[in-house]
Amino acid sequence: MSTGELLVGCDIVVASMSTVSDEAACQRKPVIDFMSDIALGIHEKTAGRRDWEPCNEGASFPVHGDTGALAHAMHGLLAEGSPLRVEQRKNQERMFPLPRERGEAVRLMHETIVKFLK
Repeated sequence: MSTGELLVGCDIVVASMSTVSDEAACQRKPVIDFMSDIALGIHEKTAGRRDWEPCNEGASFPVHGDTGALAHAMHGLLAEGSPLRVEQRKNQERMFPLPRERGEAVRLMHETIVKFLK
């Protein structure tokens, strides 16, 4: 079973600076990025920065190595209608907008590929 298939049944996703958190945000799932100092160091070496854009944009909630803070964030994001969840969902919709019409995503991908081929 793929990660994408598992995400469909998830109530919340806890990742660590992974495209899994992006995919969950696209599905409007509550998302937490749990980041240890080690994970931040590896990300800094590979990406040249210590921050994670989905967290910066509010589409994912950052927790820095504290399991107590992780439990608190999970509780806040799972509470339907909580200000934390409402704000995150709004940010997910802004960062990862859904296509306005059927086929729009494919059209945009096609246009992008054609630009690279020119």
